[in-house]
Amino acid sequence: MSLLFLEKVKVNQSEFEKKVIQIGKELKFNPNWLMALMHSESAGTFRPDILNFAGSGAVGLIQFMPKTAIYLGTTVEKLAKMSNVEQLDWVKKYIQVTMRDRKITVIEDYDDLYFMIFYPSAIGKPNEWAFPDQIYAQNKGIDANKNGIITVAEFREFIKKKIPLHLFLAFMSKDTKKKPDLFLF
Repeated sequence: MSLLFLEKVKVNQSEFEKKVIQIGKELKFNPNWLMALMHSESAGTFRPDILNFAGSGAVGLIQFMPKTAIYLGTTVEKLAKMSNVEQLDWVKKYIQVTMRDRKITVIEDYDDLYFMIFYPSAIGKPNEWAFPDQIYAQNKGIDANKNGIITVAEFREFIKKKIPLHLFLAFMSKDTKKKPDLFLF
């Protein structure tokens, strides 16, 4: 039994797997959601030093923004020098702090976890809600209909396309007992 995209973790694979599963258990969400998110945000590399291609200054497994790193008590420079396993502690801290600050008691699904990383204010917004202009400027590729705005619906579609089609339906299920090979708790 293995986590989604684990074969793409080239360094510290066993430790990385254990820590992702531990984070999922402690924060009560499917660890495959975190794997899919980190796969997307790190361009499939799971490297802690990967820089944002759009030039935002973001770095790492979940693309920590410079101001976010400082808020958490570190810097993007320090995060980039960590191992992938060490950086997972900061991923966990970010999720915990965001849950606390947003008064979130449970992460309902993959979309909410991804919104928590990408733009926490989008959690719970309706599908037609549009992200602010500064988010659009760095993420134009998400604008599916090329109308100059990114809606919650477009973002949901974008992140789901990053999951292999043959795993999509099972992966999105909240019932982890149906597919034990895909879901680890």
